[in-house]
Amino acid sequence: MRFRSSLIAFLSFFLLAPAMAQQGPADEQVSCGAAPCPYLNPTLTPEARARDLVSRMTLEEKVSQMMDVAPSIPRLGIPSYNWWNEALHGVARNGFATSFPESIGLAATWDTKLMRQVGTTIATEGRANTMKQFATETTAGSPG
Repeated sequence: MRFRSSLIAFLSFFLLAPAMAQQGPADEQVSCGAAPCPYLNPTLTPEARARDLVSRMTLEEKVSQMMDVAPSIPRLGIPSYNWWNEALHGVARNGFATSFPESIGLAATWDTKLMRQVGTTIATEGRANTMKQFATETTAGSPG
C-alpha cells in the first residue's frame, strides 16, 4: 500500500506540471475517445488522475518509473525525469546550498525553532536551485 501511495504521489507531479509533458507521435498516444483521458483532465483530483494514469501503465512501465532516472513513456506523454536528490541536511546534488550538520547532530540540540529555521532554509534553497533546472530535478527527500 505504501509503494502504491508513493507511486501515485510521484506520478501526480507529472500531472500537475503540464508544461513538462512531451507529446510523442499521435499514433503512440493512448486514445480515450473524443474526450481527453482522465489523467489529462486538470479538473479531476491529483489522486484520481494518478490512479487513471497508473491503471494505463504496463508493469514494465511502472517498474521503469521506480528508478532515479525514470525514462519517458511517450505513448502516455510522460517525459523522462531524474528525481534523485536529497535534503536531509541541505540540498544535495543540485547546485550550491548550505550543508547543515547531520540529522542526529541537529536533533541533539533539542531546539525546535532552529529545526524550523533549518527546514525553511533547505526548502528555500531547494526551490531556488530547482528554478534553474525545473525540468530535470525537482524532487528532494530525506533518506533513511
